Amino acid sequence: MNRKIYYYVCSALILLSCLFAFTTADKKICDLFLQNKNPVDKETDIFRIKNGGVMQDDKIGININREMYAESVLILRELGANVICIDDDFSHQGTQNIFFDEDEYLANCIKACRNVVIPFRLTNEQGKKKEEIEFAKNKFELKNVSAGNDKVTPVFTSIEPCIDCLSRSCEKSGFMNISPDKDGKIRRVHLIAKCDEKYYASEILISLLNVLDNPKIHIYNSRIILESSAPSKKITIPRDSTGAVVLKYTADDFSQSKETDIETLYEIKLLENELVKNILEMEDDGFFDYTSEDLSPDISCQKFIDRKEYLFNILDKKPDMIDSAFEEYVIAKEDFIENVGLYVSSAAEEILTEIAEERKRNTDTIKKHFAELTKQYNEYSGLRNQIKQDAENAVCLVGNNEEQFALSQMILYPYLADGETGKYNSYFVKVMPWWVSLILALIICAGFILMFERVDTLAKKITMGVLFAYFSIFVPYAIYNFTGIFVGAVIPLVSIYLVVITCVLMYVISERLAEYNAIQRIGRLNSKKVVQGYLASRTEGAKKRWMSVLVTDVKAFKKLENHFKEPAEFVSVLNRYYEFISDIILSHDGIIQSQQGDKIIAVFAEQNDDKLCAVNACRAALEIRKKENDFNTQFINNDKQEIEFFTRLAVNTGYFIAAETGTKNRMLFTATGSNMNAAFEMLSYFKEYNALGCFISETTLKGLEDKFMIRALDKVKSESLEKSVRLFELIDDADSASDDAWKLIEKWQGALKDYENGEYEKAKKSFDYIARVNKADKIAKMFSQRCTEA
Repeated sequence: MNRKIYYYVCSALILLSCLFAFTTADKKICDLFLQNKNPVDKETDIFRIKNGGVMQDDKIGININREMYAESVLILRELGANVICIDDDFSHQGTQNIFFDEDEYLANCIKACRNVVIPFRLTNEQGKKKEEIEFAKNKFELKNVSAGNDKVTPVFTSIEPCIDCLSRSCEKSGFMNISPDKDGKIRRVHLIAKCDEKYYASEILISLLNVLDNPKIHIYNSRIILESSAPSKKITIPRDSTGAVVLKYTADDFSQSKETDIETLYEIKLLENELVKNILEMEDDGFFDYTSEDLSPDISCQKFIDRKEYLFNILDKKPDMIDSAFEEYVIAKEDFIENVGLYVSSAAEEILTEIAEERKRNTDTIKKHFAELTKQYNEYSGLRNQIKQDAENAVCLVGNNEEQFALSQMILYPYLADGETGKYNSYFVKVMPWWVSLILALIICAGFILMFERVDTLAKKITMGVLFAYFSIFVPYAIYNFTGIFVGAVIPLVSIYLVVITCVLMYVISERLAEYNAIQRIGRLNSKKVVQGYLASRTEGAKKRWMSVLVTDVKAFKKLENHFKEPAEFVSVLNRYYEFISDIILSHDGIIQSQQGDKIIAVFAEQNDDKLCAVNACRAALEIRKKENDFNTQFINNDKQEIEFFTRLAVNTGYFIAAETGTKNRMLFTATGSNMNAAFEMLSYFKEYNALGCFISETTLKGLEDKFMIRALDKVKSESLEKSVRLFELIDDADSASDDAWKLIEKWQGALKDYENGEYEKAKKSFDYIARVNKADKIAKMFSQRCTEA
C-alpha cells in the first residue's frame, strides 16, 4: 500500500489520541513512575500527637484541653521540635470559637515558641467576621512577589482564618487547601493561590520561604522562581498545566510514623507541677539548708520559673529577644532537672535522717518526701526523655486531621534541607506540556511505519508493533528515571496502539486484495494447485528456490510473420498457438511467467518435492512436441495455410530468484537469475544441432531418475554459469519408448564415447547407422560429419 496513505492515516490517529491529554490518564501513569523510582529521602521524622477525645467532654473538659494544647506546644518546643503544626480542625473558625476567643495563654505559648504553624483555608464563601478576615489577608499576603502571564494559579474570593488570637500570635501561616489521594499520598499541590489579586502561600511554600529568608518570588504559568540574595540562591519549581506542583515520594511509609497523644504530653506538665510542688514544700521544711546553692533544687527551680515568667513578659515588649529568652528558659529547666537528679542520688537523705535522729525528731516526713521526690523525678525524667527522642528535630503535628497529617510529609521536603539549590529542585517533578508528548508520539509512530515496511511477514509486523508499544512506555519512563522530567505517556501509547492496529488491518486488507487480484490475473491461465503454490510463494517474499524452467520459441518465426498479409490473421494464429502451449503447461502444474512474441517462459515449482518440478517440465515439453503435429495438421486443414509451427524447447533446473517484480501498478511472479539465462543459451543451440526433441541440463537430468529416454550431447560453454555444461536431449517417456528406440540410444551412447575418446572411424560407423535407421535424426548426421572432418 502507498506509504503516503499510511502516513496520512497514522497522522489522523495521532491527532485523535491527543484527546487523551484532557483525561487523568497521564496523572495515573506519572504516579506509577513516582512509585517505581527511588524515593526522595526524608529530612527528618514526623511525630504525630493525637487528640485523645477530650474535646468531646463538657466545657470544663475543653478548658483543660485548651491548656493541654498550650502546654503541649511549649513542651515540644523545649524538647527540640523543629516545627509544630497545630491541627486545622482545632484552630479554625468553627463551633469551638466560643471557648477559644480569649485563649491568651495558648496564643502566648505559640508566640513564645516561634516555630508553630497554624493553617488557614482559602474559600469562595464570604465570612462574617470581616475584621479578622481582612487582618488575615493583610498579614499572610506574600510580599516581594512579581507575576508574569500567570493564568493557572487558582483564585479564591475569601479567607477562612483560624482563631483570631492565634492568627495574631503565630509567626508562620499558609493555606491548606490540599486533599490526599486514596492511598494517603499527596502528589500534586498548589503552592500558590490568589485572593483579591493578592498571592498566598501554602504551608509547604511557607516552610521553604522561611529557610530562604523571604526571597523574591517570580510566578509564571510553567514555574515558580525563588530568588534569594543572602545567600545568593535561585530555585526554579516547575508547575504542570493546572499550576500544581508534582511532589516526589519520600522513602518512608508515613502512616507508620511515631505518635503519641495530648494526654501523654500533658502528663509531663502534671508530673513537673507535682515535682515543683514537692521541691517547694521541702524548701519550706528546710530540706535544702545543708545543700550548696549551685546544687540546690529549690534555687534552680525558682530560676527556671523566673525565666518562664520573663519569657512571657517580653513577648510583646521585646519580640527580638524571644529566641534568646526561650533558650535561657530551656537551659534553666535542664539545670533544674539535673540538680534534682543529683540531689535524689546523693546522701542528702541519710544526712538529714542522722540530724533528725540526733535532735530526736520524727524521720518519717523525711523518708516520705524523698520517696515521693525520687518517684516523681524518675517518672518525669523518664517520660520526658522518651518524648524527647521522638520530638527532637521532628515535624510535630498536633491533632487528628488526617488531611493535614498527609500534608505534613510534604513539609519535610524543603523545610530541613541543607540549603543546596539542587536539593531543593530535586523535590519536584517537571511535567512537560502535552505537545511534547505529541512530538514523541510522531517520532515513535514514524519509526514504526518505517520498520513496518521493512519486515515481510504479518507475524513480524505484529511483533514489531508490540515492541514499539513497549517502547512508547519505556521512553517516557527512561526520561523520567534519568532526568526527573515527566513526559506524558498516554498520547504515545494510545497513538502507537491505534497505528499498529490500523497498519496491520490495512496490511491484511491490501494482502487480501492483492491475492484476489493475483487470482484474477493468473487463475485464468493456471490450475488451482498452481495458484495456491503461487500465493504461498508470494507470502514468503523474494528468495532463492529450486525450480525448473521451460523456455520455448518458434523456428523461423520471422517467416511465419511475413506469411500473413493482415496483422489480425497473424495474431489469430499466434493466439491459437499460445492457447495450445498454455493448456499443456497448465495441465502439468506450470506457471506461465511470460508470453511475448514467439517466446514462452513457464516455471515449475513444488513446495515439498524438488525432483517433481523437473519431471513436470519434461512431460510438458514432450507433450508439446507430440501434439505439435496434431496442431499443425488441424491448423493447415482448417485455415488452408501452407505453414507449420516447430517449437524449440529447453528445460533447465536449479536455484532461481523467485519473487514478485514490477511496479505498484503491475506486479508479476517471476523467476530470474543466471539459471534463466542458461536456459535461453541452451535454446540457442537448436539452430546448430537441428534437434527434434528438447534440450535439458545436467541438473534437470538428476531429478528425472529413469522416467525418460534421454541421450547425452556435447559439452558446451555457458557464459551465464561461467563453466562448461553438457547438453542432453529429451526424446520420449521411458514407458512409451519402443525397444528399437532403446537400442538406438544404446548405440548412441557407445558412439559418443568413441567420439570423445578420439576413435572417430568407429564412432562414424555408429552415427551413420543411427542416421540410416532414423532418417529424421539430423544430430547423428552432424556427428558423422564431424568424424569425417576429424
